[in-house]
Amino acid sequence: MKASGEGNRAAFRDVLDELKDKLTEDDLLFINTSGHGGNYGDGRGPYLIAYPHLDQYTMSELCEDLGHLPRHDSLLVLMAQCFSGGFNKAVIEASRAKRTFIATAAADSNRSFVVATDKNWDSFQRNWIGALARRDVNGSPLPWLAATTDGGRINVRAAFDYANDSRVRDPRDTPECASSSAAAERMTLDAV
Repeated sequence: MKASGEGNRAAFRDVLDELKDKLTEDDLLFINTSGHGGNYGDGRGPYLIAYPHLDQYTMSELCEDLGHLPRHDSLLVLMAQCFSGGFNKAVIEASRAKRTFIATAAADSNRSFVVATDKNWDSFQRNWIGALARRDVNGSPLPWLAATTDGGRINVRAAFDYANDSRVRDPRDTPECASSSAAAERMTLDAV
């Protein structure tokens, strides 16, 4: 995947506007955010740090933008930012999808950490994506993998459990997840 737009609210809203006419009741929307995040620490919640001027894209703004989408089948969100766990409940509540799952690299009061040997990836994010693909992002086999379900496919909850396991997780990370239903935890990104 090649990123082609600026990482800010305006660019994200442009993409969501494009999706409004295309998203159907059978579609899965996958949102993967990376970069930096912050938290006011005073109850206003976390925010994403946006490009290019370090603007704050707040939790309430992101949820407002998600709320403008039409109904769809599934929303899957992966957030690698520091303090991203603070988005969990709000994203679940704002989602217009029948089922929603969000995986975050850190609790709302904690930082997340990059892979020491590859600064392009947050540790949890890399392991979660690797579990879904059954291979590390560099193509190498994973040393072990969490239990599979759904005909041998890795579902989003199994990927979370793998990425949160002490054998692969950076010990400083505090991953969290939330879902709107048990069915949301069984979502996969495999073609059916």
